[in-house]
Amino acid sequence: MEEYLATQDQPSPPGQTMLANKYGVPRSTLTARIQGCPSKLDSASKQQKILPEEEELIVAYLQETVRRGFPDT
Repeated sequence: MEEYLATQDQPSPPGQTMLANKYGVPRSTLTARIQGCPSKLDSASKQQKILPEEEELIVAYLQETVRRGFPDT
């Protein structure tokens, strides 16, 4: 996306299809990013109810309780 935006002021900028093929992504994905649509990963992270640090603590706690023989319910 950065290369597409940086080359738009050139006399003959590369097309979306060419850039998508160059970087191995679908053209529809590149078009969506250029139009401002967020990726699925970005969208999902905004809907997360707890912070990543809190998630890490919960996972570490569950791993420790399983290691000690308590079921992970």
